[in-house]
Amino acid sequence: MYALRAGLSFISQKCDIVENNELKESQLNTRIENLASDIQWKERDIENEERKIKINNFAARKTSLPMILFLLFSGIPIILAIFVYISKINNWVDDSMTFIIFLMVILLIVSIFLFLKFIFKLIYRKDCLNKAKKCFYSVNEMRSYAKELRCDLINAEVELDNKKILFSNVKKEIGREVEIIDHTLVSTFGTILDKRDWENLDLIIYYYETGRADSVKEALQLVDKEKRNDALIEAIGIATNEICRSIHSLGKVMIQGFASLSAQLEAQRAQIAGAMSDILTQQTLNNALLAKANVSSRQMVEQMKTLNNKLK
Repeated sequence: MYALRAGLSFISQKCDIVENNELKESQLNTRIENLASDIQWKERDIENEERKIKINNFAARKTSLPMILFLLFSGIPIILAIFVYISKINNWVDDSMTFIIFLMVILLIVSIFLFLKFIFKLIYRKDCLNKAKKCFYSVNEMRSYAKELRCDLINAEVELDNKKILFSNVKKEIGREVEIIDHTLVSTFGTILDKRDWENLDLIIYYYETGRADSVKEALQLVDKEKRNDALIEAIGIATNEICRSIHSLGKVMIQGFASLSAQLEAQRAQIAGAMSDILTQQTLNNALLAKANVSSRQMVEQMKTLNNKLK
């Protein structure tokens, strides 16, 4: 019975390989989707930054003419005010010019106001140009990053294509291996234990080892009893734990018990797969049994069904 469990363990390991490959393929697909999404978002960011560059450059150009006008108009009242002041000192004008002087003072104030407007426009223009400059550098950085993302995307797509080819070949190889061992297990143990009862293998082994059953028939009757009491899953869990300890305590001694199964596997391999590589050795079966010692027979049978559906 441990030889049957070793065969199921081997198939379970192959199922793990298929699931790991599917996970890697799924992760690559997710990475490709994320890279494509990142590129789209980065392109939108670039468009937004380029729009900001145009807006700030336009705003800077728009302030150029008002700046010149403010500067010119602010100079004229100053010149007139200075002329009137000099005229008053040199007595070029009499007291009747007091109103004109007052007017010149007003013009001087207006001139100062216009000059301040010129300063504010100058500061605003400089700020717009600085913003445009920052956006320009930001666009260059984002374009460089987007280029790196595109390279990563191309590499990921190439890697995915290569993995699909490799995974396809691995699945074919695993399919041949599983076909051999499944056929051998059925022909070897099918007359002793029906394939439909393999999921209860741990419980059957447990009943044998604890002396609760002296035959497969008696063990199956106990299994049916557990089913009726809705305690089958718990019983299998207990049995799996006990079997796990038994497997690890026996260790490599169990290799000797796989001689018959290994020999039949060799014969089946020759019939089904021809020159297939030597993979189903006694040591391979023992390693599989040890690796899957803590996995229940129910789980391994479910894995085998899932794997067969994937390999169709």
